[in-house]
Amino acid sequence: MRPAVLALAAAGLASAGCSSPGASSCPGTAVAAFHLDGTLASAAQLAGDPTTAALDPVPALPDCTPDASSPIQYPPALALDATLAQDPAGSGAALCRTNGVVYSGERTGASSYLVSAQADPAVLCSGACAATLEVVIAGDVAVDAGGAPAAFRGILVEVLTASHGACDACLPLVPGVDPPARACAGRYALTGAVR
Repeated sequence: MRPAVLALAAAGLASAGCSSPGASSCPGTAVAAFHLDGTLASAAQLAGDPTTAALDPVPALPDCTPDASSPIQYPPALALDATLAQDPAGSGAALCRTNGVVYSGERTGASSYLVSAQADPAVLCSGACAATLEVVIAGDVAVDAGGAPAAFRGILVEVLTASHGACDACLPLVPGVDPPARACAGRYALTGAVR
């Protein structure tokens, strides 16, 4: 598996089902535009940061990259620019990338958000396995002394789930699931500043 193929969040999730040309058409009212930096982190590493670990939308899924010999590899870091927007009359929210990708979801608290986007199936194990891919971003906006958005802290998780083919060599079994299922997560701890 080529790392660039799987790390679609870093590359832009260009195949996600969104047609907007950029952040200027982001639905809702803009909260802030952020530059976000992500650091690849295992579930065990995230456990050392309870605030970020609590945001993990799939804590039971094993890591896609348990070690350097894993067939799935992610880059150690990613960076993205995005505008966070919310529905002023409801709980809807969107995170809109400058390349046109829109993650849709909801405001889950006064300053907390959960958004996601799905992409075309990823092909793993030299074409022997097809997996669905969903990218989920969850986090909190911190405000400055005047109440203006100042920073973002959260998590980006790429969820791969076997859809068909021979995925035994690519995706680990999900522990404690009956019937057996193969899926994993690539996790990035996110920090961001208003740009």
